[in-house]
Order: sequence, then C-alpha cells, then structure tokens
Amino acid sequence: MLIDRSRTIAIAAIALAAALVSCGVPPDPSREQPALAASVADALPALKAAGIGKIHAWSDRSEQPVQVTSAGGPIYFPYPQGLPLARFALHADADRIRVFSDDYDPAAHDRYVEAMRRVIAQALRLAGDNNARLETREKASR
Repeated sequence: MLIDRSRTIAIAAIALAAALVSCGVPPDPSREQPALAASVADALPALKAAGIGKIHAWSDRSEQPVQVTSAGGPIYFPYPQGLPLARFALHADADRIRVFSDDYDPAAHDRYVEAMRRVIAQALRLAGDNNARLETREKASR
C-alpha cells in the first residue's frame, strides 16, 4: 500500500512539473553574468533598504510579470512596455548583487543594463509603496 501511495505521489509530481513547463514558465537562468552585476552594483544599498532580495524578469513574453521577492512579500508587475526583453534574475545578497542570464549577449550590454535599471527602479517604487502600506497597517493595529 505504501508503494502504491509513493507511486501515486511521484506520478502527480511529474504531472505537475509537466503542466508548469507547458504553461510557459521558463526555468531560472543559471549562468552568472559578472559584467551585468558590476553595471548595477550601485543599486545594492537601495535594494537592501527596500528589503528586496530578488528580481526575476525571466520571460520570453512581455506579458509575463516581473517577480520581486521582498521583505514585505512578493510583488509582481508587468515588464515595462516598449522596452526590449532582457531576461535576468538579480539576487541582492548582503554585500553584493549577482545577476544570472542565459541569453545575455555582451554586444547588447547597454540594452540589458538599461532594461535592468528600469526594472530595478519600478521594483524599488513598488516595494516602497508596499512597505509604507505595511507600516501604516501595523501602526493602525497597535
């Protein structure tokens, strides 16, 4: 009976993974890009102050939202209109920024940096708004 249950769980997990892949959710990028990280390293203090740990703009479709992981909870927003897609995952660690992108082309470095700066700016605005709402809610509940 335990074997049947384990097999059922394994089949369900495989089915779920297949469903996620078929929905077009791309995998996180795996190739670290130090040149991109160096170009946006000056954003680290603002990201830390806003409580932002990760920014994922990893879709090949502009309809797919940007995902931000912050201390105040997850934030999602549309990729900026009119901006060429730049797929990346930014991780703001305690002392540095790490950027991952599997399709980064050094010849398009400036385009990537511009896109990343616009996405970072939007993430900072939204995280700031979210943090202010959370603070207001906390004060009201005292």
